[in-house]
Parts: sequence; structure tokens; C-alpha cells
Amino acid sequence: MIEIRKYQESDALDLWAIFYHTVRNVNLRDYSQAQVEAWAPDGFSSEIWQRKMNLLSPFVAEIDGKIVGYSDLQENGLIDHFFCHHEHQGRGVGRQL
Repeated sequence: MIEIRKYQESDALDLWAIFYHTVRNVNLRDYSQAQVEAWAPDGFSSEIWQRKMNLLSPFVAEIDGKIVGYSDLQENGLIDHFFCHHEHQGRGVGRQL
């Protein structure tokens, strides 16, 4: 069962992993290698990522206690991040988010 909850600061590195692997494994189908490497670089600052996630304050999807996706919805209606772990796509995670 998919559980949706609010972001906690301790989620930041798990969300980075989902972001990175989704861009590198899924988005590679539609973008060049150079584009996905620029979008999700190998080197990143955990401090910058933490600040970004704190600002976005996304909703987090979990299955059996494991984070499988996340999405934000800003006050102006903008969705900046909407990512689902590549191994869980097509299973309703996005619909629940």
C-alpha cells in the first residue's frame, strides 16, 4: 500500500537518490547523455539539496516504509519536482502523489 506523508529533513538524501536515478535511468530516453548529466550531476552538494528540499517541502510516497517517490505543489500551483523511483513507475505512485 502506498502511504503519502509530508517531507522530513531526514528524507533529503533518499529524495536525491530517487531524483538522480530517475533522471539517469528514465529521462535518458528523451534527453541526451550530456543533458541528463547536467540535470543530475555525479557530484552534488548535500547542503544545497537539503535547502532545496526544505523550501519545496514535498509530499513523500512510501511503500512498506521505503521512499518510492516525491512531489511538491507550490502555493502558486507550480510543481517543481515530481519523481518516482524507476522501479516503481506504472504502479500508481504518481497517481497517489
